[in-house]
Amino acid sequence: MTTSINTLVEIGHYKTAFSVTLPDYIRSMSTLEMTKEAAANPAAYGNTVNRTYPCHNKAATFLSTMLLAGREKTGSYRDVVPANVVRARLTKAAAYWDISADITAMQAKVAGHAVPTVMVKYALDTTYGSEHIQRFPIGNLKTVKRSVDAFIKSAVKYPYKWRKQAAVELLGAVADLEGSLHTDQLSYLVKAAGVYPRPDAFIRGNLKLRASIYKSDIRPGAEKLAAMEVVTDPDAMCNLIDRMDREAGVESMYTEGMPMPEEVCFDSGAEQPKSITITLTTGKSYDEDAAKRLTPDNLDFLGEDVVQDMVGEDGKFDLKKLSDVLPTLPRDMAKLVEKALDKLGVVDEEEKKASLNLGWYEGMRNTIARISAIAKQ
Repeated sequence: MTTSINTLVEIGHYKTAFSVTLPDYIRSMSTLEMTKEAAANPAAYGNTVNRTYPCHNKAATFLSTMLLAGREKTGSYRDVVPANVVRARLTKAAAYWDISADITAMQAKVAGHAVPTVMVKYALDTTYGSEHIQRFPIGNLKTVKRSVDAFIKSAVKYPYKWRKQAAVELLGAVADLEGSLHTDQLSYLVKAAGVYPRPDAFIRGNLKLRASIYKSDIRPGAEKLAAMEVVTDPDAMCNLIDRMDREAGVESMYTEGMPMPEEVCFDSGAEQPKSITITLTTGKSYDEDAAKRLTPDNLDFLGEDVVQDMVGEDGKFDLKKLSDVLPTLPRDMAKLVEKALDKLGVVDEEEKKASLNLGWYEGMRNTIARISAIAKQ
């Protein structure tokens, strides 16, 4: 819509660039009155195909005509509907609202100025069919931060390729302006931009979980991808997951906790707090969760002397001591330790990495099972 926040920013740019004085009927109107959507009737728009350039009142007609004039002047008009057709409809609307003189004066101002050197740029600038999509304006730091906030709130509406384009541009704009972002905002933008690929096992594990909620005609393809030994192109994989999500109709579940494709394939790169890791001779590694769950009785098969070497003053296993002793055990004893940890539900690091938001998937499978049971009744 021409009255979106994106185009209002663009209109403001043209107003300044071409020294346009806004008529009183615009200055006296509230933002809501100026930007409210036009009627459902396509005739209320200069572009009746895509329903853009609204002309449902004086203010809308003036601003739409200025927007069109600015885009024609700067060469940024892109639409299947010729500009002269849109202009003709807006001219008729201006005559109807009796503001033709204002429109003529404004157009003269635009025609008399040189093309502005600073153009309005958008983080998302693409086409979809006959529509030219421009979202999330990039200007000063305040505008960029507003766009970052708007993008993150609405990202689920856009396909992965569009999300990536917007994230890359917004990150670049923040960096160029030497700005900063909240940690959670930066984390998502870095993932959406595809900067730090996740380990192959992480991607495969999550894709396997995802396949469990896909409908039957898509599930085999997802399972085949999950069986790949190496993910050679995380970006291409991310795009495939996005397409499968949309074909399966599950993209609406992103807002319910389902990880978005970029959260599966890419990391934020943020440095995590370092913790002690216990690596057994079998190759499996465990974090402090192991120390919290293990008791001396769980490892009594190692012998009293070995167990006491790992116990702290409080009679419980000490993480530092566990990390010093357990990695030295021979493989056969390490296998027994693995079994003991498995019985306690302790997950090794590799398996933990491959289970992002596992609880969400389990819950969704249970929901699907309940729905299926109800349908059979």
